[in-house]
Amino acid sequence: MITFTLFRQYLALLRKRKINIDSLLAQSSITCQQLEDPNCRMSAQQHDELWDILLNALPESQLALKNNDTLAPASFSSLMYLAMSHQQAIDALTTLLNYKNQGSAIQIQLQKTKHNIHLSFNSDLFQLRHWQYFLLLAAQHILDVLSWLKNEPVSPVIIQVPKNIPSSFAQFLESLKPCIKISEGPPMLVFDVNQLQFPLTGSHPHVRAILEQQTKHELLQYQSQENMVNELARYFLQCFQNIKTIENLKVALTLDKAAQHFFITSRTLQRKLKQHTSGYSAILDEVRLQRYEQGLQQKLKAEDLAEFCGFSDGNSVQRFAKRLVKH
Repeated sequence: MITFTLFRQYLALLRKRKINIDSLLAQSSITCQQLEDPNCRMSAQQHDELWDILLNALPESQLALKNNDTLAPASFSSLMYLAMSHQQAIDALTTLLNYKNQGSAIQIQLQKTKHNIHLSFNSDLFQLRHWQYFLLLAAQHILDVLSWLKNEPVSPVIIQVPKNIPSSFAQFLESLKPCIKISEGPPMLVFDVNQLQFPLTGSHPHVRAILEQQTKHELLQYQSQENMVNELARYFLQCFQNIKTIENLKVALTLDKAAQHFFITSRTLQRKLKQHTSGYSAILDEVRLQRYEQGLQQKLKAEDLAEFCGFSDGNSVQRFAKRLVKH
């Protein structure tokens, strides 16, 4: 088994780019519980299966990491813990890697010499058919973690990689091209030891307050400025527009599927909606009513109107309209 954290963060990144990956994930053996569980592990087979699906459905240019991408936001709680619990960045990074290595076949080892810090990957990495992508995501994540802890970009002095790394996938490698060294040895990130020996003072109450404030500010960059009611309504509209069959549409409009779309549990989704005094069914009814009124304006026939609103027959859409009129 290997950690699922990196891939979960990557999927969230694709969602931010407005790439519809729900139908692609539905083709895999990954369950909703695995997506929602931060402690989940995935098998090598599941890892390769997910990459097969993505690479067959989308061009590599869409899947590529951009220079401004980051995989750290999903780990802010871990970063806060690291910043508050250690005095040195190297100790904090060691703690994080030890945690991620637990129960994972893919190990990231930290070795310190007089002049350098070596972060290397074990040979089990190559058991993955798409090991290159795991390596690139892991490297991106490590750079993000260190940059967050130092509050400025941290770059390795050497990136040791085997041949056949798809540079088109990782544009961040382009900016670090002078550091890249093709080698027959294991993949490795090498940092100047002085660059990673910066102190962390998060245990100080005043600094902790500053870190918490900064974290909230950073998180806002990765959250929509609109509330969950609007986001859910937009999800419903996408379902009506993109799903062709009534059977699949009914499944997509369920509470569980909607929660899966937002990478949260159904209970969390209901709680978020309650904050805005709206219920799940009420929002769905409102979107259906909009579709119903549009259909009437377009003078759709009864059967077409029912399908347009996500109902299986004309009687259902008429009962829906009467119910809303009564309220």
